[in-house]
Amino acid sequence: DLGCEYTFYNMSNRDLIVTGEEESQSRASTPGLMDKRKRRPDGNDGNSTSPAVAVNSKRPRGGKLRQVSLNDLSCPPTQDELANFVDVPAVRLPRIYKRTPEKRVFVNRAVNLEDIKFFGFDMDYTLANYKSPAYEELAYELIVERLVEIGYPAEIAQRKYDPSFAIRGLFYDQTLGNLLKVDQFGNVLLVFHGRRALSDAHAAEAYPNLFVHADEIGRRYYVLNTLFNLPETCLYADVIDCLEQHPDFTCTDGGFATASGAIHLSYASVYQDVRRSVDWVHQKGTLKSKTCEQLEKYVERSERLPTLLDRMRERGCKVFLLTNSGSQYTEAIMTYLFDFPGRKPWQSYFDIAIVDAGKPNFFEEGSGLKEVNKATGRLHIGTASRFEQGKIYSGGNSTEFHRLSGAVGNSVLYIGDHIFGDVRKSKKQHAWKTFLQIPELNREVQCHRQSREVHNHLANLSFMLAETYRGLDSQCQDKPDVASLTKRIEAAECRLNETFNCNFGSLFRSGSNQTFFAMQTQRFADLYADSFLNLLEYPFFYDFRPSAGYLAHESVSWEEEDDGSSPPPAQQPQASAARGGVPSRKK
Repeated sequence: DLGCEYTFYNMSNRDLIVTGEEESQSRASTPGLMDKRKRRPDGNDGNSTSPAVAVNSKRPRGGKLRQVSLNDLSCPPTQDELANFVDVPAVRLPRIYKRTPEKRVFVNRAVNLEDIKFFGFDMDYTLANYKSPAYEELAYELIVERLVEIGYPAEIAQRKYDPSFAIRGLFYDQTLGNLLKVDQFGNVLLVFHGRRALSDAHAAEAYPNLFVHADEIGRRYYVLNTLFNLPETCLYADVIDCLEQHPDFTCTDGGFATASGAIHLSYASVYQDVRRSVDWVHQKGTLKSKTCEQLEKYVERSERLPTLLDRMRERGCKVFLLTNSGSQYTEAIMTYLFDFPGRKPWQSYFDIAIVDAGKPNFFEEGSGLKEVNKATGRLHIGTASRFEQGKIYSGGNSTEFHRLSGAVGNSVLYIGDHIFGDVRKSKKQHAWKTFLQIPELNREVQCHRQSREVHNHLANLSFMLAETYRGLDSQCQDKPDVASLTKRIEAAECRLNETFNCNFGSLFRSGSNQTFFAMQTQRFADLYADSFLNLLEYPFFYDFRPSAGYLAHESVSWEEEDDGSSPPPAQQPQASAARGGVPSRKK
């Protein structure tokens, strides 16, 4: 029993919402609120007719004021209790019950778990979460070794992986050798050359329109979207810094040249060499063998994983593994993930297991589906004609998968970490439901919590800026001086930026706009969370529904009126004042 009485006053007079002992605590979605409500004294949670809403005699123009006590509700509430809330103005409703952010699954599009018949999983950075920064440090060192082997200066080996330098979702410009942070519309927000941030003037000189054209993504610009890309992102900056400082190289317009001019190394060549070195380390190098030698150091595991898969299969759902990793590495990782006392072999938790899938090509033409000899790792001749539990298959394509498994597009929920390889292609090609795992999410939430005062300060400054223009129309000739106010906003944004990442800010937000990464997440991931294990917190008949989203013009309908009908703050459209963490480029 929380002992909190929720009383909602007439918001037309801009009175505060009083929420018992601590307004701030309840408005931050108090952990376990529903669980802490009292059950009925008689133990019967299903047939109560006692009202959960007491009607106040005071009547504002918008209707009756309600005095609501969440503690009067059963857990879960009965239909009779909930019926009392049908006609309550939205602003006077208690906050919708939500699990704590650390246990929550976030929703972009509706997904009813009761409609899901197939749960699919990627392995790397999904079932197997690699420990950061230990795993990135190992990958970085091995990629550097490979670069030195193919002829790069040995001084590069003195560089070390810096986990605080970059975030995911940056663009590498093959023409100018820059790292860019780009918003959802393609606007360039931040520019780094090596480890050095470019000023506004230099950024505008390099990118006259401060804009990235969509048709140049994948050609001029390479998007560093995955967790595997983090060491690579640091390497682009470190290689460029090293070559600029190296006595044997001089800078040219498009890259570097040796002092004699005999060798020219363009920024595109740097990209190709680093990219090929990354692929070599993952496919032919020692990264996988070194990982398997020290699994406890590099791979996270949880006994909650077999528990979740057991519950999925007990409900009658099919569970499948679809990974790009090879059979031997998959066997080592999966065996480790399920190596708990009393647990079954990992294959018994999966109805179908496919390795070397070749995503995203798997979702298009793919390749032939072959069975793997588990003893030797070699492929059987011919193509497989059916799936059998306990066997491992290689390659294939989504069309063949649908035919052999009986899966229908929207009955599949596929869980992965790769926006392009896991969620975008499966969504666009076959309408699979998608779940994106984003391990950085909890830290992003924590940073937002830590920066509440700064967010509030920015909202106040934005309010002051808007009020500066009150009453001014096209006849006004005297321009108000807002320079000081603008500088204060920029300073507050800098403070906010440092909370997330001192160089690139938040993974999801840039000023009042979403980042390119956030746009892709919203567009292609139906559900997302820091871990798919958060599904354990929900029943398998749960109906995930997104919060109402509004376009800018639709906010007019929800502006506060005398009838107090504006929605709760969580449902209101985001104004331009709701800045998120990236300041103006460094001067």
